[in-house]
Amino acid sequence: MKDKDTADILLNHFSPDELQKTLGVNVDTSILPQEQEAMEAANPLVPSIENDEDFINERGEFTGKLKLYDDAEGAAALAYHGLAGEIVRAIDPHTEGDPVATLITFLTAYGNIIGDKAHFTAGARQHPARLFSVIVGATGKGRKGTSLSPVRLLFKAVNHDWEKDHILSGMSSGEGLIHAVRDEVTRKVPITKGEGKEKKVTGYETEVIDEGVDDKRMFVIEEEFGKTLRAAKREGNTLSAIIRELWDTGSPRTLTKSPVKATAAHISILGQITQDELKKEITDVDLVNGLANRFLWLMVERSKFLPTGGYFDEIDIDPLVEKIKAAVEFGTKTGKIKRDKEAEALWHRIYEPLSTGAGGLIGAVTSRAEAQTMRLACIYALLDQSGKITVIHLKAALDLWGYCFRSARFIFGSGAVLEHPNAIKLLDELKKREGSDEGGMTRNEVREFFNRNLSKAELDIVINDLITNGFIKVEKERKPGSKKPIQKITLLE
Repeated sequence: MKDKDTADILLNHFSPDELQKTLGVNVDTSILPQEQEAMEAANPLVPSIENDEDFINERGEFTGKLKLYDDAEGAAALAYHGLAGEIVRAIDPHTEGDPVATLITFLTAYGNIIGDKAHFTAGARQHPARLFSVIVGATGKGRKGTSLSPVRLLFKAVNHDWEKDHILSGMSSGEGLIHAVRDEVTRKVPITKGEGKEKKVTGYETEVIDEGVDDKRMFVIEEEFGKTLRAAKREGNTLSAIIRELWDTGSPRTLTKSPVKATAAHISILGQITQDELKKEITDVDLVNGLANRFLWLMVERSKFLPTGGYFDEIDIDPLVEKIKAAVEFGTKTGKIKRDKEAEALWHRIYEPLSTGAGGLIGAVTSRAEAQTMRLACIYALLDQSGKITVIHLKAALDLWGYCFRSARFIFGSGAVLEHPNAIKLLDELKKREGSDEGGMTRNEVREFFNRNLSKAELDIVINDLITNGFIKVEKERKPGSKKPIQKITLLE
């Protein structure tokens, strides 16, 4: 690659070796400054599911945190770019909550208050700044909720009516969710003339039965997100399907005898739950039917101990409020957003690895990486009062998406203990064979590895345990001269 601008962009996140390995891009480092040649990839542009030890310690705890400040230089992580980072840094000394919880709370709230006019287009679908996020605490004392109050205080000062009337909780049914942002309901009433047998219908007029809701913005905060998941599991409950449609189009409807619908609704969701409760309440159906991948999952922990609770209510928030107001006004008026030339070049280079993603369960949970990243990038751009997404906005979004990916990997993948002891044995054997010429194992080789002591059903359980935890992939392979394809089991790259 001889294009210095493009190389500069990529090397802000990749080392030359990683560019070659991950994207197949060769960089001629002779055209680059020495300091860029030595730049380390502390925040990988495209998340990898390898090297779990990078974010899981020996006790199995999540350690892949986004640092608010770099220990060496005091510089903020990319995800804390711009106004969002300024807000988080102002709040952080006064809350025991995780800075990333404050960050996602602010981004989700801002994306809602500006409405759905600002958007980017992918194919034929418009994507507004609409986020569904879940803050996951390792325990009940993770201080998940303490990041919420300061953010609400700021938005109350920005727009009291929105904070008072457009924030609610209690998602229990799809119909109830639609009702909060429902369309006007009318019916045709006949106009008659005459009396008795002479009575005739001369026309019709429209009668309003329900005036509906004009302002379709709604910020749903579920501090007990487990209740939402339990409600979605009830037989006949349409909540899961309605949530998915709200993320996609904002125009859900029920196909019941008395249908209800909402058009161009702009609902954002912020959930809070513990890791144990999440694993207990979420079902395999939720994970594979598209409900889970419409949410950003963020592992959080208590950041500090504040016996006095902090003093955010005593600081002068007027300068911050004015900046948020300006960003809200800009976001409300902005329409279609595009990437600028440099961001477009970067997007083209990372799109394939970003969209290819992982396989198995992790792939199902994170399969909307492109759309989620771009929604975040739009919000970062709007907070900068920019009508175009620049490289820094895309990098900030990718940094935060990388954190969400690592969180999902920990929550739904190898952060969980493999259930079957034979799955651990097979995983170790696959790792030993990884460097061999053949690589991987056929299903028959796996059977031989266990001395043919496992039944087909038992073998299926072992393999499925590794697949659903994102460790392996199973592909069909046809060898020359063979009539039937064989199953090849390899480590997920």
